[in-house]
Amino acid sequence: MFNFGFTELIVLGAIALLVIGPQQLPQVAKSLAKLLKEFRNISADITSSLADAKHSVRSQVDDVKKEVQEAADFEKRLLDLINEKAKAAEGTVSQGTPPTPEQIQHQETQETQHAQAHSVNDENGESNDEISEPPQAAERKPDE
Repeated sequence: MFNFGFTELIVLGAIALLVIGPQQLPQVAKSLAKLLKEFRNISADITSSLADAKHSVRSQVDDVKKEVQEAADFEKRLLDLINEKAKAAEGTVSQGTPPTPEQIQHQETQETQHAQAHSVNDENGESNDEISEPPQAAERKPDE
């Protein structure tokens, strides 16, 4: 700790004997020994507390790393699923012809009428299935 040799300790003892006196020197030495022991105990407690805190922080960091990895894996699976669905949708769209603006407008009109019919039926307390037909059947036109 302090790197004192034997001669340094003898000099310190002689100085302490002269300054403190021979009668009080044993009491001072005893008090100094108690202080050193208390200092070592406090130092050991602090070291132990720091080691526990370090372990706790490392554990929390490991937990966060695990959660981040799980989130990254989830994101990857989600992106793969989205890409898979997009490719499937591209295949479906490329097989058929895109709808014309008139067809889109007709479909929107049918959906609006269907929604209005349902809201009127709900107000009258009637069943929706009895009055309106499904939108798919409404869109079909007989061949003329």
